[in-house]
Amino acid sequence: MLLLLVFFGVGLWLYAKRVTDARVDRFIAVYALTPTVSGRAELRSYLTRRRRARAAGVLVGASIGLVGSIPDDRVDFAFVPMVAGWLVGSIAVELAERAGGGRAEQPVRVSSRWNLMLAAVGLLWTTAAVSLRGEGVGYGPLLAWGAGALATVLVVFAATRYAKRYRPRDQFPLDPDLGPAATTDAVRGLTAGGLALALLCLARVWTEAVPGPYAEAPRHVQAVWLVAIVLLVLTTVTGRWRGRTWWALAMVAVLPIAWAVPIRLAHQAPFGPEEAHATGQIQVARLDRVPAVQARLGLKQDPQISNIGAESLPAELIGRVDVTRPAPDGTYYRLFGFDSHTNDAIFLYGADGAGWYGEWSRVLPARYSWLSNVVRAGGTNEPMAVAVDSDSGVLWFRSAGADPGKQAAVDLQLVLMLVRDEDSYIYWATPVLSDRR
Repeated sequence: MLLLLVFFGVGLWLYAKRVTDARVDRFIAVYALTPTVSGRAELRSYLTRRRRARAAGVLVGASIGLVGSIPDDRVDFAFVPMVAGWLVGSIAVELAERAGGGRAEQPVRVSSRWNLMLAAVGLLWTTAAVSLRGEGVGYGPLLAWGAGALATVLVVFAATRYAKRYRPRDQFPLDPDLGPAATTDAVRGLTAGGLALALLCLARVWTEAVPGPYAEAPRHVQAVWLVAIVLLVLTTVTGRWRGRTWWALAMVAVLPIAWAVPIRLAHQAPFGPEEAHATGQIQVARLDRVPAVQARLGLKQDPQISNIGAESLPAELIGRVDVTRPAPDGTYYRLFGFDSHTNDAIFLYGADGAGWYGEWSRVLPARYSWLSNVVRAGGTNEPMAVAVDSDSGVLWFRSAGADPGKQAAVDLQLVLMLVRDEDSYIYWATPVLSDRR
């Protein structure tokens, strides 16, 4: 909440405050101008209007991002809507400044080559991302973000073309050099903002495609993207770096592919689920009969229920899963279950207690259609997973809850997963064929 107040407080302050004399002096120095007193005042007014439009756009974009994050029960400052808001504000103020101004006698010459460059990068990235996309990732999100980048290129191209060809309305009558300088600065700003937004859209192509539906992207990927975007923006719109544009473009174009290929190669499982030959045994037992059922299943007796014998106690699900191939080094098995009729998760616990909450319960449905109802609209139905007993080496489980016997053994669908130890990436998940009694 404090962060929200600070962010919107600073944004409103920037919106209300006029630009300083120091900002006007920097503008004059960059373009080597010698304005009159009235020209300087008009320039300050123009820069103030421009900053207010941009600040308003950022605040509106941030608000849209915050509202969009509410269904996910989180507060998120999304960069894409904020940059889009900044760009919309920038375009709006330039169109308003030039409404009725007429054509410029000599259009400002500012390079627009970044449109061609970004089109080439977008085509390369989208094609490569579709080819390298993770399991369960469809074409739709990738093409949608790619289309967003293309739309940004077209809108900014049209806006900069208009700004270069039409002069500001009734501005700088005594300072003929201020108009072209303001237009040049506006075009560079639009170019930088459009480039940043388009690259953010293309970055989302990669974060959607790789590593796939499981959210285990490298922690530093955001910083890498930010550096790449800033570098390409600088080389495009800054005169000092402009000669290195193609070098920077080549580096930025190769960067996500070099990042994605090793991750996708690491997604290859050491072996497939069919080689595990997972089989399960599930029984329903009253709590006073659990020790006998455990013995029948070859499990050691649970000391927590050894003295229970009341006839009125509810029943429980109890069982084990056997695999013919142990998990290799650096991986481990996890097991969860759900009611095949209601698709409700069944709370299981095993040797290590009450299992494991994980992002896997929200992402596996994208990879496996038979798990598509594990997550339902309006909330997450998170199952709990159990691990192999380190003492016996057996993957056993029991149900838990106030009256877990409401789930009959025939309704319990067990799911076995092979998980990478390093970052909990799930190589595969497979249904377990079980003997239910």
